[in-house]
Amino acid sequence: MLPLHHEATANQKIRNSNIEILNKLKITEMIKTAKRAFQGRLRFELLIFGFVSIFGIRLSNFS
Repeated sequence: MLPLHHEATANQKIRNSNIEILNKLKITEMIKTAKRAFQGRLRFELLIFGFVSIFGIRLSNFS
């Protein structure tokens, strides 16, 4: 059984790595969407994606 402090830091590390993974996924999604938009289609999708990501960031800052 770990002391509470160690358990908390371990959980924090896990949470941080999860956030990093999510950020990497977001970035790769952005790149994919941007590439599609540059190919001349789905610019609207890129616009919506921008709104959603901004909104999502705001929501995640609240919680």
